[in-house]
Amino acid sequence: MNAGTDLTPPGDADRATVSSDTIRSAIGPLRLIFWAGLIYAVDVPFGRVDGGQGWRFDLLNDAVAMLLIAVGVFRLGRLRVDPPWLDRYGSAMKFVKAIALLGIADAVGGHFVFRRSPELELIVAVFRLAQAGAGTVFFLCMRSLCAKAGLKGAARGWSVSLGLFLVVVAGPVGSYFYAAFLHIMAGGTAVGEVGLLRIVAKALLVVPFAGAYVSTSRMAQAVGRGGSPSGPMPSAGEPGGRHDSR
Repeated sequence: MNAGTDLTPPGDADRATVSSDTIRSAIGPLRLIFWAGLIYAVDVPFGRVDGGQGWRFDLLNDAVAMLLIAVGVFRLGRLRVDPPWLDRYGSAMKFVKAIALLGIADAVGGHFVFRRSPELELIVAVFRLAQAGAGTVFFLCMRSLCAKAGLKGAARGWSVSLGLFLVVVAGPVGSYFYAAFLHIMAGGTAVGEVGLLRIVAKALLVVPFAGAYVSTSRMAQAVGRGGSPSGPMPSAGEPGGRHDSR
């Protein structure tokens, strides 16, 4: 059995509702998001801050990375995964697209350093929680996409990536900003974003993104070994189809 095998097991081809064309259309946007995520995760900052005010930039610019991520997300959001009358994938991706667009504005605003009011800190805390939620929804959507195409190995890979995202990114960051939200709502002073936390959280994004890259590669390998041009993934016993024993 080949190590990279990831095609539909016997009987799953009849249940697959997503075509190989749809999977092929997802590969490019997913790889764009991966490389943009690496740009976002790596911080090479420079700037000038005096008395809590100033400016800062990143040689690997976060705003550019967020723009590329938004492009990839919007392209993925156009895929037809569910029937129009029950488009759970499309509805979920609308939330991800909205947060991706707001992420561009957030990254641009991050170039300017100034003292935030408690009200603005509250908005930032809520947005960080929404970003963690959008990341979770994104991984769930990609797992659903692969599952409905009969790519069980890739779907398991997206499940692993989701778990990594929850453990190393969404959990710690979400907990911090949820505590900040409660602190401000209780009348406490703004706590701000801890610089070290921001750098570490961004760097840890590499972990789930690496898992996502592996899953994307499995998807590409599957459709590259003889997937039907417009039908479901080939099943075992058909030309190009092999059983995924992993």
